[in-house]
Amino acid sequence: MRVLRKGGAYLYADGSPYGQARAGLAARIGRYCSYCERRENLLEVEHIQPKDAHLAKERLWSNFLLSCKNCNSIKRTKDPQLTDWLIPDRDNTMAAFVYRQDGIVDIAPMVPLALIPAAKATLDLVDLNKEVREVLDDAGNLVALDRRSQRLEAWLLAKRFRLHWDKVPSPALQDAIMELARTGGFFSIWMSAFDGVAQIRQGFIQLFPGTESACFDPVSSAANRPHPNADGLDAGGKL
Repeated sequence: MRVLRKGGAYLYADGSPYGQARAGLAARIGRYCSYCERRENLLEVEHIQPKDAHLAKERLWSNFLLSCKNCNSIKRTKDPQLTDWLIPDRDNTMAAFVYRQDGIVDIAPMVPLALIPAAKATLDLVDLNKEVREVLDDAGNLVALDRRSQRLEAWLLAKRFRLHWDKVPSPALQDAIMELARTGGFFSIWMSAFDGVAQIRQGFIQLFPGTESACFDPVSSAANRPHPNADGLDAGGKL
């Protein structure tokens, strides 16, 4: 799960209708779901703490992320305490999870024991490993799902280009890899596929808007640094 920093409100004033925050969020953190990492054109403004239960935070930039309709429909009104899950714009979610080639997202082995329940709660919040084809959104409309299959497809593509890179690396190939990652999303999968190739991984970190670079080792690009939570968000810096 890509680790983010969205900064202060951009193209949005707190108190305005929350839908107006979409453009500023997309500019800051890209047109990617903050949870499943797919690139989408029809992203929704997602309330970290659900607006029905936290009316005072319905129109606060600090309470927004971007979500695909699938993840937003599953998360809906779930309302765990902020201390009980890992939040992409204030915790190093990149260090919390492992993206397996079978499409499963697992808790990383190096997650501190005390934070394993929070990591599990994060996966459960949007049911990231669920294998179903459709869910109902708030309006009762069917929404296509199966994010696991899409992760499998992303892995196959990323592995193919890792093989190309290992055979004959070149600036042109690097540009092609960057473009494929940018247009398809799944930042964590591309980072995993190019494990050990810091040049490419640093490129991904710079390419995807809003990726919190401070969470990565500047040499190896390993996600082994705690989120600095420079924006001072509630319950941040747990990992």
